[in-house]
Amino acid sequence: MMMDNLMDSLPLISNLRDQRHEYSQYKPFFEAVQAGRWETAKDIYIQHPEAVRVRHPLYGKTALHIAVEAGHVDIVKELVSLMDEADLEIKSVGRTALAIAATKGIIEMAQCMVTRNKKLLSIPDACNHLPIVDAYLLGQWHMARYLYSVTPLEDLMPEKGPHGASIITHCFASKEFGKSF
Repeated sequence: MMMDNLMDSLPLISNLRDQRHEYSQYKPFFEAVQAGRWETAKDIYIQHPEAVRVRHPLYGKTALHIAVEAGHVDIVKELVSLMDEADLEIKSVGRTALAIAATKGIIEMAQCMVTRNKKLLSIPDACNHLPIVDAYLLGQWHMARYLYSVTPLEDLMPEKGPHGASIITHCFASKEFGKSF
């Protein structure tokens, strides 16, 4: 039994090794994005357009996740313009780049992603929170108001899960109920 489990994991180990090799090839691209050097990143992208889809082998981050985490609004906009709708739905540690932007409170980032792919508003993270719920939970009130204005109302209904109730509960607890909506 243990040998079967070990044998089953060998393809995963091989796959991880391949991903690390692929990632190392694009490491300068990711480093440029992290450092906020778009011109350098763009030069690499021109030679390797697939770089916008490459994921970190351990965390699953794309360049977009990295740019959002670093707070590089202009780079986020550039990357979003280069990515397909499906690319924007890639999760890193269970979170889309929009979910990360929601917790950072940078509305401009969220707007460019939502404009490109409205489905992002309805994708829960690993904790089953929609981006709007994460914004409310972390006190990102301006972001939460923006996300409330664009999130499909049906996503906040009880039959879709606890999202609407979570928002209302948190607004009451934070004494933000009248202000947040």
